[in-house]
Amino acid sequence: MQVKITARLGLLAPHELSLWERPPLLTQVCVCGQPRSAMRPCLPRLAGPRGSGAVSRMVERWKYEKGRAMSLEEVDASAWSSLEAATNDPRSGFRFVNLCSVDAAGRPQARMVVLRRVDTAARLLEIHTDARSPKWLELSRNPFVSILGFCASTRIQLRLAGSVQLHFPGSDLAEKAWSGLSVWTRSTYAGGPPGDEPGDNEPVPVMDEAGGRAFFGVVSFRAESLDWFELRRADNRRACFEYSHLGALMVSRWINP
Repeated sequence: MQVKITARLGLLAPHELSLWERPPLLTQVCVCGQPRSAMRPCLPRLAGPRGSGAVSRMVERWKYEKGRAMSLEEVDASAWSSLEAATNDPRSGFRFVNLCSVDAAGRPQARMVVLRRVDTAARLLEIHTDARSPKWLELSRNPFVSILGFCASTRIQLRLAGSVQLHFPGSDLAEKAWSGLSVWTRSTYAGGPPGDEPGDNEPVPVMDEAGGRAFFGVVSFRAESLDWFELRRADNRRACFEYSHLGALMVSRWINP
């Protein structure tokens, strides 16, 4: 049996996928019963009898060939393409990622942040934050962090490790990022310091975009490594990638999930 893969299965959005040729006895109806347009590619339903040894072997072979369709270089490129696309798609699974830093006591501190910009060539991720926040202080003391993202539709986990550079309010990068924000987003930086208790006489925050400019900072994260993991019905896959300080891919390898 020969299966021809015509798309990077499991890593692209459903509307970006081309249909692949199916072996005999495999119909175009999905096991889960959902229309293909509303889901990631999954195992087609067998037209043959359940429990058939020949059919089971055919499925296992089909799954093996499907899983081996992508090279390590393609996996790396697809992961970064997904991150870059998330900056322009609020519905993307990687639009919100988990940023984990270390506080003064050496304890991990994780929170969800919005992925604002991605530079694939330099392996950079950009995040916006309030320069008065505990997060900003933690990053100024210890720039080494990890970023974790998971896309439920593709069941892909991306775990990046690296360091950050802080761009303070008024810096060129902060000013450029501020100019691209909506009025509503700007106003979210105009309230009191994040994490503090509001005073008894503190007024309710108003839509004051100008007031937040002095507190708006940008966090630039440079990835040193990427741990890629695909959760599958069987045969989960995992790969590791390491990058140079200029963003070049230096090491890539498959590892046990």
